[in-house]
Amino acid sequence: MSIYTDKKKSLTLACNEPAFTTPYIGPTGATGPIGSLFVGTVESTSITLENLVSGETLTLEASPLGLDYIPGMDVVVSIDATHHFHGLVDTYNPDTGYISLIVDEITGSGTYTFWHIAINGAVGAGFTGATGPQGIGSTGPTGPQGPSGATGATGQTGSTGPQGSGATGPTGPQGPTGVVALGALNYAQNYTASVRGITTNSTIISQAITTNGNPVQIICTGDANPTVLGWCRIQLYRDAVALGGNIQCESSATNENVPYCVEFIDNPVAGTYTYSMRVVGISGSFDFGESSGPVLSIVELQNVNGPTGATGAGATGATGATGQSGPSGSTGNTGPTGATGQSGYSTALTPSNVGIIPTMTSSTTGGFTISASTVFSSSFAAWMACDGNSGTAWAMNGSTFPSTWTVQCPTQYVIWKIEISKRELGTEWIDSFYFEGSNNGSTWTSLAYSNGAMASLGTPPSVLTVLVNDNTYTSYSYFRVRCLSGTGPNPGFAIFQMYGYTNTGYTGIQGPTGATGPLGPQGVTGPSSYGSYTLSPTQSASFTANPATYNIWRLSTVSSPITVTLPLITGLTTVDVIDVGGYVSTNYVTFQTSGADTFPGNNTTMTVYSNYFSVKLVSDGTGQWMIM
Repeated sequence: MSIYTDKKKSLTLACNEPAFTTPYIGPTGATGPIGSLFVGTVESTSITLENLVSGETLTLEASPLGLDYIPGMDVVVSIDATHHFHGLVDTYNPDTGYISLIVDEITGSGTYTFWHIAINGAVGAGFTGATGPQGIGSTGPTGPQGPSGATGATGQTGSTGPQGSGATGPTGPQGPTGVVALGALNYAQNYTASVRGITTNSTIISQAITTNGNPVQIICTGDANPTVLGWCRIQLYRDAVALGGNIQCESSATNENVPYCVEFIDNPVAGTYTYSMRVVGISGSFDFGESSGPVLSIVELQNVNGPTGATGAGATGATGATGQSGPSGSTGNTGPTGATGQSGYSTALTPSNVGIIPTMTSSTTGGFTISASTVFSSSFAAWMACDGNSGTAWAMNGSTFPSTWTVQCPTQYVIWKIEISKRELGTEWIDSFYFEGSNNGSTWTSLAYSNGAMASLGTPPSVLTVLVNDNTYTSYSYFRVRCLSGTGPNPGFAIFQMYGYTNTGYTGIQGPTGATGPLGPQGVTGPSSYGSYTLSPTQSASFTANPATYNIWRLSTVSSPITVTLPLITGLTTVDVIDVGGYVSTNYVTFQTSGADTFPGNNTTMTVYSNYFSVKLVSDGTGQWMIM
């Protein structure tokens, strides 16, 4: 064998002892002492870099406990290479983890809650020694274990040899699972007797717990029983903060058990909190728990991971060969054609600001029919919300919800908005409601929802505008307001109107000219002539007749009483004399049929005895009289 000295000189020894093919391995030395620990983390502490000031003292909570920081040591608190700050240790308590730093150098900006903390200092210099050449010779017997010498410098790493070949040996048995130390589980639980007669927003059950900053799971279970038909909504709270969404309990009959389970995982900072389940909306009366009350369980999610179980024994079998693909099956029969959908629109729809519902004078007007599931009296009928009078209204008979107000249209409409008001005095209204559409009066689609917006509205004619949320632009012939809650003993509304779309399509192709219709009946033969009118007494004026327009022109001022004699036209029975000319002397004019009936002056209707015919005489005050 060869022995190398630290001066790299070789000494070769010859041995007569037989060579050994297996080297002797000495016993493992004792484990050295645990080194110092200077690396940890800082969590749940919000630090804004740009707010730090060099020289200020900053106290943090570092983990794990038992780090080896001492006063005067330089440490760095870091997010990454461009976001960190340095400081000198002022004090450190290894039992609590609290460390006070005198801030020195600050790099970067931003607010963060998770930091790394470590000792700050340069790495010592050194070099790696070269690896000596490989000696040649057989292995001699192993001598006794000598004392451990000082560790020499690490030589350079040699190149990697070629990859050996050979079958992989069998997998060894699963080793036993290590012991996992579990801490105490932090939880609190409360359950109560039945809580009865709830009619307003109330706290049903609550429980306090002190947490350590871990997530908290809250579960409340039980059953709600309506004693007066209605509905209620329940929700979890942390102190006054609502958690998650609410759950609605509703039944079609009284005293039906409605089971519920409300769950949420909260993530508060460490502290003491009171969790509760509350009623946040109600109509009717409810008992919570027919046999026993609700159960509220609160668990802080820490120390809840148990040990991992051992892997089951047994090797995985080899995958079998893939079978051949079977032949493709025959194509099945074509199913029946579905029903034809509603007609689409050829162009984009344009919102119209002209209301669809006409001014109603009864429950049915112009093909529109309006009804409601509840009416206070005939003086507050459903159609009165659309009668054009903000002083009248539809009113419910009491305040039991839900209720419905429905309008049936003579044709289908696509609605883009509605307008709705309070009742006539502005003291009663519908708080929350759905606006829905249907084409059969039984299956309804929600188009809009409003909750609480009506409260800030003024007295009618002030209206609340609610936009429809329907990107399918579906047309309906039935529309209703499904009321969920209201204010006042008899809620309702004085004004309701719907607004649809108008769509201008492209002009279609000119159709063929229709066939000529049958010849109409022969019309009545008109008078052969009208002739001239006779003036009596004689005036320096004359009148002429125009058969096409029935005009009589006065060519000079009428300054004294005159008589105009009209020929008796077939069908004439009444003559309306209307004076609008403003001449002082016009009341002296009279009209007379041939040899009969004098018609005096101004704004008068007289009867003549012949077939029915209506005539009006009009003066425009500019020198002419006109028979129409």
